[in-house]
Amino acid sequence: MKIGDRIKARRESLKMTQEELALKMGYKSRSTINKIELGINDIAQSKISDFAKILKTTPAYLMGLAEEENIKLTKDNLTKHNIAFFKNKDISDEDKKKMIELMQEFYYKQKYENKDK
Repeated sequence: MKIGDRIKARRESLKMTQEELALKMGYKSRSTINKIELGINDIAQSKISDFAKILKTTPAYLMGLAEEENIKLTKDNLTKHNIAFFKNKDISDEDKKKMIELMQEFYYKQKYENKDK
């Protein structure tokens, strides 16, 4: 199952129309969602998190790195998903670099926020 198929499945399970999803994602029309679901348009890495949030799932599920829609992120699961993500040949090196930067940003943000706890 590809990312477009997973987006469509989640959207339909939430009884959401393409138009509703397009509006929530900030697209001008449903045709963009339709093209994403059909695999005609690619999704920018930066939009995957937005899709996951709106569709009440995880980026890992949408990218095909997890079979469960809502996955518990234990240390072992997180390691497995990171390895699977970086081995995925469908994800560009540029997007992998962006993911590393996001993970580092998140790590340091959490470290700073939890410093006094």
